[in-house]
Amino acid sequence: MNLNNASLARSTLYVTASGMSKNWFFNPSENFDEMVSFLNALHCIYECRLHHVMVTNTHVHLMVTPALDNLQEALSFVLTHFSEYAIDQGIDLRPSDIHFQEPVILEGQDHIKNSIRKLYQVPLKAKMVEHSSDYSFSSLPLLMGVS
Repeated sequence: MNLNNASLARSTLYVTASGMSKNWFFNPSENFDEMVSFLNALHCIYECRLHHVMVTNTHVHLMVTPALDNLQEALSFVLTHFSEYAIDQGIDLRPSDIHFQEPVILEGQDHIKNSIRKLYQVPLKAKMVEHSSDYSFSSLPLLMGVS
């Protein structure tokens, strides 16, 4: 990840992690709770506010706002712990197998709204569900009060 030495503190960002191949690196139905526990560390340890999350078999989509200029360190922490968890589960996954794409700075309310919509349409476009709220492995059901 190349952050171009720009300060990202207090900017709302859209960040995507993906595998280097199309192979599954997580099974959300089995790993979602553990993955969310690693993501919670973003706030607890790194003061990165996690707004939205979407987990699929091959991608993790996040909307975060770091309070400090430590996003790269925070995402490296998550990446390392995802990898360690996967290895504990018998999945051969090294940090080098996953990469974070360049964060997109979300500027203005329209950009944020469109990015939220895009994030929650991921399972729809992949034909995993008929309605976004039916996909259990995101923050949308919690936000909507759907269990």
